[in-house]
Amino acid sequence: MQQNVVIVDHLELNTVPVRLSYVVDFLLFFRDTYFQLFLGGTWETSLDLAKALCDLQYKKFKSKRKRANISSYGDFPNAEELASFSEKELKGKGNFGYRARELIMLAKQVVDGEIYLNKFEKDHIGTQPSWSTLKLNGAGPFAIKTIMMCAGYYSYIPIDSETMRHMDEFHGLKVHRRKRGSINLQIRDKIQQIYKRYDPFQCLAYWFELANSYETELGKALSELLPSEYHRVTGNYENEKKLF
Repeated sequence: MQQNVVIVDHLELNTVPVRLSYVVDFLLFFRDTYFQLFLGGTWETSLDLAKALCDLQYKKFKSKRKRANISSYGDFPNAEELASFSEKELKGKGNFGYRARELIMLAKQVVDGEIYLNKFEKDHIGTQPSWSTLKLNGAGPFAIKTIMMCAGYYSYIPIDSETMRHMDEFHGLKVHRRKRGSINLQIRDKIQQIYKRYDPFQCLAYWFELANSYETELGKALSELLPSEYHRVTGNYENEKKLF
């Protein structure tokens, strides 16, 4: 199976070990709680914050290396690097707000062994993964299920407003746009049923379908997008354009 690639400005996450990508979820895919922390938060805002972390990583670590200059770009920081950042550094580079403290705290928990990532990587498909019972400050069902997906557990679909938009447009599943709080369990069950035939790879089937819809809308493969176009990878992009 070809490795999934999520592009963030000049960063390609296929160059990052899987375990480090878990932290990415708390930045890029934290839509159910993360976007509520920043007024007017959008997918483009998330890209900007990810870029800020890459820039900080380059400034603090990569630029000090005396090896050949293979790239002038930073990588998404690993747990050790992120734990070394101060709140002041994060807030000074991007609009992280009080989330800066929680990101650093999460990284320190990984470094100190309070969150043992190797244990989660050893979970097998078809068993109840440790991620499902993991309690993290500010992490709701969407964030946890996205982390499970990145860890290789694909049975459950992370559900947010983008998921519900896709269900409405492509499967005729009418759902009310939620404002706050958890998504109705009945809706969750209906969405899971749509992809039941792909068990235990429901989440992969959903993301493949969603990615194809993005490519159809954009008229090109996601891998062909320029960095300046990454913010367009959202089903709401066309609607957002109409507001201006």
